[in-house]
Amino acid sequence: GGCCDAGGAWRSGRVALWTRSLSSNSSSNQQSSDGLKPSAWGMLGVAAAAAGLLMTNNAIADSQLKEFKAATAPGPSKAVKKEQQAGSAGALPEYSAEEVAKHRTPKDRVWVTYKDGVYDITDFITQHPGGTAKIMLAAGGSVEPFWGLYQQHQKQEIRDILEQYKIGSLKGGAKPSIRQIEDPYKNEPSRHPALLVRSAKPFNAETPAELLVASPVTPVDVFFTRHHLPVPTVDTEIYTVQVGGAGLRSLLLTVPELQQKFKKVELAATIQCAGNRRAEMKAMSAPGGGGHQIKGLDWDAGAISTAVWGGVLLRDVLKSAGVVDNLT
Repeated sequence: GGCCDAGGAWRSGRVALWTRSLSSNSSSNQQSSDGLKPSAWGMLGVAAAAAGLLMTNNAIADSQLKEFKAATAPGPSKAVKKEQQAGSAGALPEYSAEEVAKHRTPKDRVWVTYKDGVYDITDFITQHPGGTAKIMLAAGGSVEPFWGLYQQHQKQEIRDILEQYKIGSLKGGAKPSIRQIEDPYKNEPSRHPALLVRSAKPFNAETPAELLVASPVTPVDVFFTRHHLPVPTVDTEIYTVQVGGAGLRSLLLTVPELQQKFKKVELAATIQCAGNRRAEMKAMSAPGGGGHQIKGLDWDAGAISTAVWGGVLLRDVLKSAGVVDNLT
């Protein structure tokens, strides 16, 4: 769901990343000689599960991408299509929710609704920054439940992009929600007031420059935060990671087993958001257009931090399941 919220996730018992700062300024460093807290060690399971999920999602995305490229061969532009559908009256047509629901594939065109509008987003699918798989979850229905979760969409610039693909209105107007969607961000951990907040939901904040240069290792409490989703809640008492595959021995490991059976490894590393200093880029002029055309959070120079990361190596866990290491 996100990354880099090391301090807040740790203190609340949630896991966003497994990390340990050497700074004496952070109360999170009060650990026993046995090593990291269980919540940090549990992240190995998240990493392993995420690796398998990523490979599966990539395969699905590749398949969907090929399908979209085949289905979206050059044809009339969106403006021409709108004009054809509007007819001489100049008004866009109305569509029922049932008609929208029939448009869920590239072959049938992918339609979605937002409030009382109907949008054909087929030509945008392959441009979606989050990939084809996520945006296709809304195919044939409303994007609003997903925008409630991915709240970075709640900006005018996003609505302006969607508006380019409007083809009509929803017959009868926007339908009321069946139930009030619970705020997925209600259990977010507390954050240090020194962080420079760039968005509240999802929470994104950078480290003040003065604190970045104060120590080689960034204090956990002010480690920069980059999220796309709420911080996941992980109960280390019941959390497990499952490893398996063709020709492998199936493993189901608890957090204590990860701690006891595998060697702990620590590595100092600096991580940085790819959008660091985007605010400066936006302010600069560019050939053929201004920097204001660049989309994304207005990071200054603090979307970067250094920590000592600790846990067990995924390589060691995979070897225990029977993966052959050809490098030794």
